Amino acid sequence: MNRFFTADADRYIGKKVLEYNNAESEEERLRLESFVKERTGILLYLIPQRNLYISEEDLSGFYLDVIKDMDRIIGSFAISGSSYIAYLTQICRYRCMRYIRKKEKDEQTEIALIRSDPSLYEGYLLKEQAQPYSATFPRKVSSMDMNEILGYIMGSKPGRIEETDAESVLATHLSRPVNRRRFLEFLLHLPKVETASFLAGVSRVLRVDSAVISRFYELRNGELADNDAAIENAELIAARYWKMIARLRHAMTKEADTEKLKDLRRATERATGIYRKRLEIIKYRKRGLPQGRIAEILGIPRSTVANDISKMKALLEDIGKGMD
Repeated sequence: MNRFFTADADRYIGKKVLEYNNAESEEERLRLESFVKERTGILLYLIPQRNLYISEEDLSGFYLDVIKDMDRIIGSFAISGSSYIAYLTQICRYRCMRYIRKKEKDEQTEIALIRSDPSLYEGYLLKEQAQPYSATFPRKVSSMDMNEILGYIMGSKPGRIEETDAESVLATHLSRPVNRRRFLEFLLHLPKVETASFLAGVSRVLRVDSAVISRFYELRNGELADNDAAIENAELIAARYWKMIARLRHAMTKEADTEKLKDLRRATERATGIYRKRLEIIKYRKRGLPQGRIAEILGIPRSTVANDISKMKALLEDIGKGMD
């Protein structure tokens, strides 16, 4: 990582970006484009990571968000008092703050929607023009338990519906009972990431009413409720150590005493170890139902569940490749 942040590397990339922006011929621009964009992309990923502007679990999402504006970012750099890395650092600092605020706002909206009454899904989906499948379903869906919900989904007969090409292909595969069961096992094993549009998509490919799918996730998430407190605690600890690491790294840049610098490095390593461990706990806790629990619910061997989930993942990947 450090080789990208040396003074020589900074001067070199800055010079190439200015040459790229001021190129008089298309041939010259094309000659420089690959290097300039590749190095800028690397820096846009490494700068937030190096300066701890954003947590590791959010870094990929931020990168995908900022990389869309790479052409504008490169084109806006001109001769000034700041180097290219200093220029990108300013952009990353601002964009990271904006990304975190947007993510928090989106998460609050989704959590409020998912935890609300299932009947609210209809109005939201209509507004977004993401229609779920609609059909006749048993009354009092809200009182059905997991076995009843699974039985209804497994036994429902697919009808016709307007859907995307990928959904149509998947829906055809899910008309077979064995694939239908595998898909349900896959859904039970997924983390708690469902959104209104995701639930509408599940409703369409299974061709089951959205109220049934809402109840399915209500029951599934009820089993995962014990994880919420553990996730929240791990997130608070991770945030605390993330701030501590930032302070320690800042102190290291100011410390001239060799012995004190060693102590700061050791403290940073310890704090980083705890921080990464908390991230692993959060990642593990955010998983869906364990395979053993899924096997218990469906009354099948755990090995069958593991095999079914692998096959469903492979099927979804094949469908995705076919739509590219």
